[in-house]
Amino acid sequence: MPYPRVPDVVGRSESAAVSGLREAGFQVSVITETRTSGKDGVVLSQTPAGRDRAKPHSTITIVVSSVIRTVTPPPPPSNCTSGYSPCLTPAYDYDCAGGSGDGPEFAYGPVYVTGSDPYDLDRDGDGVACES
Repeated sequence: MPYPRVPDVVGRSESAAVSGLREAGFQVSVITETRTSGKDGVVLSQTPAGRDRAKPHSTITIVVSSVIRTVTPPPPPSNCTSGYSPCLTPAYDYDCAGGSGDGPEFAYGPVYVTGSDPYDLDRDGDGVACES
């Protein structure tokens, strides 16, 4: 008499797979495989394969996903003075390039003022500095 067929449990939840295999008369060994995507707790593979024949009470090994979501850390603080686009690296003072200021740093425009204006580059208050 041929051995019984092993239920195909790939894609099922771990609990449903274990229950189904035990009801079919098999022992179950569970191996976890860590992944960074996909569904957690799902059977990825089994040995012997589903629909194969196996001796009653033999052990069927299932590989179950353990999904670990990677957390993307926030970007490191940029080395820019807040309130300006494009970035102006922090300095004691900025003046508009080509103007009458003495620096020590010079901004090449246009520079958009997106917040405060600590270097007082937007003298006319229209949100755009160093427009020449």
